[in-house]
Amino acid sequence: MVHRLISTLIGLILYAAGAQAQDEMKFENWVYSSQIKSVQCLVNGIISAVPVLRLNSTDKMVIQFDDLSEEEDNEFYYRLYHCNKDWEESPINEIEFVDGFAEERIRDWQLSIGTKQNFVHYWFSIPNRDTRVRISGNYILHVFDRNNDNKPLFTRRFIVAENAVVPDSRWVRPTTTEDIRFRQQLNLSFLVKDIRLQNPQRDVYISVVQNGIWTNSLNNLPSRIYKDGVFTYDQFGLLSFPGTNEFRFFDTRTLIGRGWGVKSIDYFIDGSEVLLQPGQLKDNTVYSFNFDFNGNFYIDNADYFSRAIFDNNITQKNKLVDFRNNFAYFDALDNEWRGREKDLRADYCNVIFTLVSPKLHEDVYIFGAFSDYQLHPNFKMRYDERRGLYIGEALLKQGYYDYMFATATEKQKIDFSATEGSWQDTENDYKTIVYLREFGNRYDRVIGVISSNSVDINN
Repeated sequence: MVHRLISTLIGLILYAAGAQAQDEMKFENWVYSSQIKSVQCLVNGIISAVPVLRLNSTDKMVIQFDDLSEEEDNEFYYRLYHCNKDWEESPINEIEFVDGFAEERIRDWQLSIGTKQNFVHYWFSIPNRDTRVRISGNYILHVFDRNNDNKPLFTRRFIVAENAVVPDSRWVRPTTTEDIRFRQQLNLSFLVKDIRLQNPQRDVYISVVQNGIWTNSLNNLPSRIYKDGVFTYDQFGLLSFPGTNEFRFFDTRTLIGRGWGVKSIDYFIDGSEVLLQPGQLKDNTVYSFNFDFNGNFYIDNADYFSRAIFDNNITQKNKLVDFRNNFAYFDALDNEWRGREKDLRADYCNVIFTLVSPKLHEDVYIFGAFSDYQLHPNFKMRYDERRGLYIGEALLKQGYYDYMFATATEKQKIDFSATEGSWQDTENDYKTIVYLREFGNRYDRVIGVISSNSVDINN
């Protein structure tokens, strides 16, 4: 009897250890709970794939999400972690990077209104009256459930940057024949101001991120040339990315009629099921420009709010900023963020994705901001041999969504070549993060973030 009790206790300990390992927090963008949906970060009202706050400024980042568990007494908390340039926790103390508290409860929430899928909508902001960051650098925002053994709910990366970089970047066409039609090449130079550098080529590094896809980012790149305070990165092939293709999109802001990209809608007592138009492989198609959101999504319910989002006369690429500003939450610039009625009235529906394709060697995933720009197991598609297509589904809130179909390379990078193709003309957003690690310092500063867009390649 004693041996059986000991064996049972050992089994419970091993089970608990396994569960803890499974729920271990990642220092990347990730949602751990199937009950947490529609996580978004907005900086000054603009949806951001790579959120950047300027140090000692009035910038505000609002984080919002839904909990589908329907419980109203949850104890959801957030915690901040300062990270080095490799997104590992810095060895500095909490008091060194935050004024106030690095950990605090999320107090603002509201119940959904008139939806078939009940949920609780939560939001909070950084900085706030309890938490203000003191230094620049990479940060991880960890949201967890204190009532459930501090189980992670989701994590988000964001950056706090100084204003010590004067950029000069331009996109050029690759010179190699095999890349000229399919890749985008950045020639970058920047001046560092107001900082006395002891060993510039040893202490300064950059990382470049395309469309918020951290898995495929270029990291820890030293400069090729440093002269008169200017860093230069102009080696062909150094800052080079596949152009990929414009994102696919669909519109479920209304469930009364079919929006863009929607083939049919079925209605049930407990919700709706949306079947999207069948996707086709684009690897051998001709490039065609369309306005996209570079993978992001925007929550809205047009059945309650009649508002013209799109201008059908927009045809020029220089209208891209106007297009995206139509999706901004400009009232986030107020001193206090309030729960918006559209976030409470937008319902959830089961969205079915299909991709007509022969069976590929790699697994195929649905990919976008709603999958954390990751090849998430919840978004893995299955192959239907009889119909000759991949099929997958996701529970998504009403809104406008960008997405792609993606596979993984042998090195676990995210690959679009077999499903979407790659074109040098594709419009993509890039963030270049400039890090400084001076001798004797215990953390990596972010002395500047440079934003650029590949449409400049044709200017």
